[in-house]
Amino acid sequence: MRKTYRNNSVTVSNHTNKNTTVSEKALQSQVVSCLTVLGYTVFETGKARGKTKCSTCGAYSYATGWQGNTLGVPDLYVHNSQWKTPIGIGIELKTKTGTVRKEQAHYANLNVTVICRTLIEVINAIADIELVIGNDITRDRIKRFKENEWIFQ
Repeated sequence: MRKTYRNNSVTVSNHTNKNTTVSEKALQSQVVSCLTVLGYTVFETGKARGKTKCSTCGAYSYATGWQGNTLGVPDLYVHNSQWKTPIGIGIELKTKTGTVRKEQAHYANLNVTVICRTLIEVINAIADIELVIGNDITRDRIKRFKENEWIFQ
């Protein structure tokens, strides 16, 4: 049995089967919807990285630079217009069993991105940034959102 709750157009599911794995695509959709409702601007980087064929030699390789995303670029960049500095938070989403590539781990180790596996991990990462650069309004909004525990079940 599956119950679906709605809160300001954010759909969050409460699965009775705790072993259910949410796909990265579904997690990303949930995160984008949630952060948008909370007032953040969310930029989604390329959704897929397919191999491209070289027109000269015929070899297949992943697109980089002008051809596509640089390896390791996070799935999302998050910004809030209330922040007094023009920065974005890079968020790399993974399923609970998803593998972190070496490029992604490298950027996470440099504090360029945050790797998150659940919606609550994303919210906690945003809350940490809000403590440093946010204001009382955005901090309070995140705090009230986190108090609605049913969202994360």
